[in-house]
Amino acid sequence: MHDHEGQLHTLLLQGILAQNRGASAEAEEAFLRALALARAVPHSRRGEAYALVNLGSLFLEQAAYAQALRFSEEGLALAHRWGNRSLTNVALSNLALIHLFLGDPAAALHSVETMQIQPGGGETVGYEWVWRCLTYGMILLAQSR
Repeated sequence: MHDHEGQLHTLLLQGILAQNRGASAEAEEAFLRALALARAVPHSRRGEAYALVNLGSLFLEQAAYAQALRFSEEGLALAHRWGNRSLTNVALSNLALIHLFLGDPAAALHSVETMQIQPGGGETVGYEWVWRCLTYGMILLAQSR
């Protein structure tokens, strides 16, 4: 099968589903396989960014903050370079929480304030805005504000 993008997409979805089921080892394996595939195939920077940010999220959930930080920072750089605002915001939210749990609320606030949210239309708000507010609220709550 030469459909590398399809394989990459499938691995990322398998990882996300495993993570949502609480199967961390299975999720990690799928994300690492996706990362290896993305790095082996030319022009798969998008897939590499998604694999890195998902690994960052997974390790954040596991309180493996050093690994979460490394993967999230790498994923952020690629997502930003690739121009994917949504993935950039996920990486920034990860980084905000990582910094918070590492005891650096100033860096956490900087990460969440760096998120770029598109204004919603009318009476609705977007997912990214809600995610930013929740992350910001967690930081403030941790600081007892």
